[in-house]
Amino acid sequence: MMLLQTHQVEPERGSILLDKKDDTAKSIFKQEDLVMAYVPFNFGHTVSEKVLQHGIRWGDCGSRDPEADCLGWQISNATGCNLMYVPGKLWPLKSAESHFGSRTIFGILRDPYERMVAQFRGTYRLEHPELGCDVDAGVKKMMEEYLAAVEAGNPWANNCNYLPQAEFFDQPFGATLAVDNRRFPDSMNEVFQKHGYDIQILTEEVGHVSGCDSKWAADLSPETKALVHKVYHRDFDLICKEFGYCDPTENVCLTRVPGMCPPHFKKSASTHRKGKRGNFVNVDLAQVRSRLHVAGAMKLVVAATLGLGATFKFGLEGIPPAQNVTIGAKAFGSQNCPCIGFAGVDGTAMVRVGEHYVAYPGELGSRCAAWDDDQHPESCREGQMPGKGKGWCKQPWCYVDPRNCDLKVAPRLSEYVPTARYQNMPLFYSYATCGGEELQAKDAMQPGCECIGIENKAGSIKANLEGVPIRYPGEAGGSCKAWDLEQNPLCAVKGAKPSFCTQKWCYVDPCKCGVKAPPKEAVYFNATMRGKTVYYSYEACGSNDTFTLGYNKNACINAKDEKACGLLPKCAWSGSSCFGKELVVPELCSADQVYNGTKVEDLRSSSWSRPMLSLAAVLTLFC
Repeated sequence: MMLLQTHQVEPERGSILLDKKDDTAKSIFKQEDLVMAYVPFNFGHTVSEKVLQHGIRWGDCGSRDPEADCLGWQISNATGCNLMYVPGKLWPLKSAESHFGSRTIFGILRDPYERMVAQFRGTYRLEHPELGCDVDAGVKKMMEEYLAAVEAGNPWANNCNYLPQAEFFDQPFGATLAVDNRRFPDSMNEVFQKHGYDIQILTEEVGHVSGCDSKWAADLSPETKALVHKVYHRDFDLICKEFGYCDPTENVCLTRVPGMCPPHFKKSASTHRKGKRGNFVNVDLAQVRSRLHVAGAMKLVVAATLGLGATFKFGLEGIPPAQNVTIGAKAFGSQNCPCIGFAGVDGTAMVRVGEHYVAYPGELGSRCAAWDDDQHPESCREGQMPGKGKGWCKQPWCYVDPRNCDLKVAPRLSEYVPTARYQNMPLFYSYATCGGEELQAKDAMQPGCECIGIENKAGSIKANLEGVPIRYPGEAGGSCKAWDLEQNPLCAVKGAKPSFCTQKWCYVDPCKCGVKAPPKEAVYFNATMRGKTVYYSYEACGSNDTFTLGYNKNACINAKDEKACGLLPKCAWSGSSCFGKELVVPELCSADQVYNGTKVEDLRSSSWSRPMLSLAAVLTLFC
C-alpha cells in the first residue's frame, strides 16, 4: 500500500466536511453519531466512498489515492502506517478525541480465512506473479512473513494491513459495534437505517477484488489454516462472540457480493446451515462430494456439539486415540453420573486450549479415558508439567449432564468446547464418574471458590477506570482469564506492561469463596448478584493479585485503620483489618438480611473457610 509522507493533520471534528455553504453536510453533521474503525480489506473503501456523497469523511475519504487533507491518509508516528489502518488505541489522543469522540464506533468483521484469500487475490499475487493463482502457497507465505515480522518486533508490517481485526475493537477508541461482513452490504445498510442515516449501499456499488475467481477458503490446506488461526485467533473468538459463527474449520465465501464466491458455488446447488443467530452459510454439495472422494485425505466426521444434534464437518485423519482407556463398568461412567456423547466416532474434535484450537479425537469425552495424556499441547506431553502419564494428564474423565449426576464431587464446567451445548446446557466434565482423582489443571478454578459470571455472553459491558469509560467483553469475569490484557488501557502499551495485565481473575461469590486470600470488591462495575456486591479474585484462578495494592486504591483492604475503613461504603472493620462487608457481616450472606450499620467485631471465619459453591448454584446460571 502507498504511504503518503505528510504530517499529522487534526481538522476540527475530522470525520465531516465542514463546508458552511453545504446544507447537506450541515444536516448530516447535526445527526452524526456513527464513525468507522477502518479495518483493512473489509469493504471500508466502499463505505467511505458512499458516505463521502453525504459530506462525511471516514477512512480513506473515498479515495484510492493519497490526499493530503484526509486524516486517514496521514502517517502514524507510532506505527509508520497510514492512520486509517491504525487501531484507535494507538492514535494521537487529540486526533482520536476529535475523530471518534463520543460517537458509536463500528467496525466490519470478516472471516479470517476468507479475508486472507481476498488479500491474496487483491494485492499479494500481483506482487508475487510467480505464485499465479496458488492461493494456498500464497496465503501460507503471507502468514510466514508476517509471523517473522512480529517475531522481529514489527507487527505493523505491510502498512498494518495484516493486523488482527480484534485490534480495532480494543479500547480506548475501538469499535463497539460489529458489522457482519458475510451479510454485507445488507448488514451495513441496517446500521445506517438504525442510526438515522438516509444512506444505502447498492450491491453494484460494492468494490471488491478480482482475479483467480475460482479460488476460495476451501482451497487452503490444514497447515495454512493453522497459520491463519495462529495469527488471527482473537478474530475467530470475536466473530464467534458477536455473530455466533463458532466453527474454526468452516469455509466461507461472500454470497451477497458478486465475484467473491467461485463460479461453481451455486446457491441453487447448496444446502444452508442456520447459524447461532439466524444467519445462513452456504455449503456447496458439489465441493463436499468431490472432497469425499479424496482417498485417505479427509473424512466426514461428527463434531462433538452434542445438544445441537450431529453437525458434520471435515476433520484430519491420524489423530491418536485417547490414552489409558477405562474398560468394564466404568467405561461410560458411574450409573449415578453417566457419560454423554457419541463414542466410536472417527475423526477430530476442535478443542480450545488457551488461545488456540487443537485437534482431539472426534469421540472426545464420550467415554472414560485419559483424553489429555500425550494430547494437551501445553501440559501433557513428554518434558512438560505435569507431563505424559503424570498428574491430571493421566486421569480418565468424560462429559456428563450435571442435572443427572449424583456424586460427592460435583462436575465442572468445561472450557474445551465453550460454544457446545447438551440439551441447552454447556458441557460439564467429571473425573470422579470415571474413578479418577479430581486433580486440578493449572488454569482451573480453586476448589471452594467458583467463578460466578456467565461465559460466552455476547456484547460488551461499560466499565469505569478512575473516571475513564472503557468497555470489556460481556463475558468478562465469567471464567479465569487475563481480562485486562486486551482491554485495560494500562496494558495496551508497547514494551513492559504492569504485571497484573497477564494475571487471570474472575468474579466470585464472597460468601462461598474458600481461598486463603480474601476476594476484593469489584472496582470496574458497580454490580450486584442476588443483592450482594460482586467481588473479584485472582487467587481463585491460581494467580497472584498484583492489581489491588497499586491500582485499586479504594479497595477495602488498602484502608489502614478503622476510621479510613468507615469512609468506604462497601467496607467494614474486622477488628484488625478492613474488608468488604460481606466478608465481615454474616447476615449479609443471607438473602433475607441487609446490613444495619452495627459495629462488627470479628471476621466470620478466621480461616476464611467457606462452603463450596453447590451444583444447584451453578445450574441457576444456565437453567
